[in-house]
Amino acid sequence: MSDHFGGPRRIIDDVTLRLTDHLQDAARARAELIRGHSRTLDLGTRQLVDRDQLNANRLNWYESIFTPQHPPGPNGRRFAPYTPSAAELEMRSRVLTDMDRLTDSLPESANGVYIMRSGHDLQIYKPAAEETFGLRNWLPHKHGSLAIREVAGYRVFEMMGFPRVPPTALGGGPRGLGSKQQHMPLGRSKPASKFRREHQQQAAAGHFVIGASDAKRRNFQPLEHSDSRPSEEDDLVLYDLGHSIPERSHSSSGYSHSFEIHSDFVNKWAGETLDDNVMAGVDRVTPDMLGSALEDLRLIYEDGTEIRFSDDAINGVLGRHHDLKTTGGIPSRI
Repeated sequence: MSDHFGGPRRIIDDVTLRLTDHLQDAARARAELIRGHSRTLDLGTRQLVDRDQLNANRLNWYESIFTPQHPPGPNGRRFAPYTPSAAELEMRSRVLTDMDRLTDSLPESANGVYIMRSGHDLQIYKPAAEETFGLRNWLPHKHGSLAIREVAGYRVFEMMGFPRVPPTALGGGPRGLGSKQQHMPLGRSKPASKFRREHQQQAAAGHFVIGASDAKRRNFQPLEHSDSRPSEEDDLVLYDLGHSIPERSHSSSGYSHSFEIHSDFVNKWAGETLDDNVMAGVDRVTPDMLGSALEDLRLIYEDGTEIRFSDDAINGVLGRHHDLKTTGGIPSRI
């Protein structure tokens, strides 16, 4: 009887032994995988801490440099009043009337975005009341915070002599106060590297100074020409600069999404020396000019509520401009 069952029993024992070996191998492999994930998480945590510490150190450095040089005056201002350009004033005066049918062709957005008519022209209208902030705890979650950043982005590019952002201004519309921007006919989207070198560097410099966090491919396009084929000679148009100019964390919002610059142009030119013709535009701008342009931006509601930049936000712009101006290029580590 034992001989009759000996063969199958040996087979069962052999299979059991093999399964045990396989299970032990699998357990060892899983343990090593977990250890690898743990090492990766530890490295990622250290990198995040290093990055956050770098940003904190840079912000503290900005404040130590610029706050003493620009103390508030008797009227509470740190900088002289700003005089908007003729293009901005003209845009501010535009009266928005009918919504254009092109609004239906706009890509879906978390914020309210409308194409409006003003006489024979078209404008992009973004009402402040329809702004959303997601998990961004580095800007105030107050309606109008994005609107003033849209205009600030335009002013920074304009004063550096980089005509990459269409004229933009604060103003009213059928859905209340917000930002208004000249509508531009745009061509087919293409990568940052496919634009002319000068335009790439202008975009990189401007995005770095304002700290643009949403300057990916969906937020820049070539100006449309009669010949719709992509060309390196296409004029670059930048837009959607509302998610920029960070401030210290607003812990009351309960969010914890830390700030980073996200720009295809900054990524491409980080660590590189910018061309002289681009740096000439950067050099012509002084801290007083930047401070004046930002401190002047205020969105005031009928109930007296005022949306404006904090000293902290202004210091950050001044500091990034200082980095760019003194090194001749965008730092390799941002």
